[in-house]
Amino acid sequence: MSNQTFSPRKVEKGAWRLWHKDAVRLMGRLGLFWIVLWCGGLPALAYVLFQAFEGTIGYLISMYFMQVLGVLAQPVLAHALDKAASGHPPAPAEAFKSALLEITANPKWFLLRMGGQMVALVVFLLFLLVLITFLSSASANGAPAPSVNAPYYNGMVNLVICMVLTPIVLRMGGMMGFYYYLRIRHGLDTRTSIRLNAISEQKNGPILWISVLSVFAIFLIVSNMGLLSLFLLPALHWYHAAYLRCAYHDIFEGGTGVEEKVAQTNPGLSPVIQV
Repeated sequence: MSNQTFSPRKVEKGAWRLWHKDAVRLMGRLGLFWIVLWCGGLPALAYVLFQAFEGTIGYLISMYFMQVLGVLAQPVLAHALDKAASGHPPAPAEAFKSALLEITANPKWFLLRMGGQMVALVVFLLFLLVLITFLSSASANGAPAPSVNAPYYNGMVNLVICMVLTPIVLRMGGMMGFYYYLRIRHGLDTRTSIRLNAISEQKNGPILWISVLSVFAIFLIVSNMGLLSLFLLPALHWYHAAYLRCAYHDIFEGGTGVEEKVAQTNPGLSPVIQV
């Protein structure tokens, strides 16, 4: 059996800016179809769910459904970006087929992620309950009560936020975790994946933290732009996937993740950890 060496390298101080630049370039290679599909399809889906499931329970089910969709969308984006990075227009049918094969080959990993989203949703609801209780208490003590006359589209925006927030923030290893590439794309065992990801964080901690703050700042700005958020958040979903891909290729494979053709990963290769 051949050995392939995965040795996370220490990148330059300004690497996070280059990753933003390369992510924009990679987004430009996707083609109009993918942008229209995501930026039009997700708001439309949120509208259907918002109309179909009335009441608190139905809305919570919709929120969880969007979170699950965020988990399942991750391999779709990854395979489409692979094709775009190599200079070929990503075919939707091919990307969805590759993602389906990847999900069926790793059902346990994806099921655990879906279960984790349920826990995350419960924690969020508990936080929201505490917040509402605090605001109600403050209102009873003479503080002005917050306005509840929110625009109609806020419910749909919240659903899209649930979908986009899942693969961006609520992911194993956080916003800049490389577990998906190490564990799923390269077929490494869990212990090796955790070890390699820890080495990359140890070598590039400040750069990765700056990356997290910059991407999360964009997320906060976009998610508070009202009706426009419905269309910008799906685009941000792609942008984060492209940014993460560029960071992964820079740290683990010494490339930009844009100009070089993507090599086919051989599951039979056995990685050797080097510090």
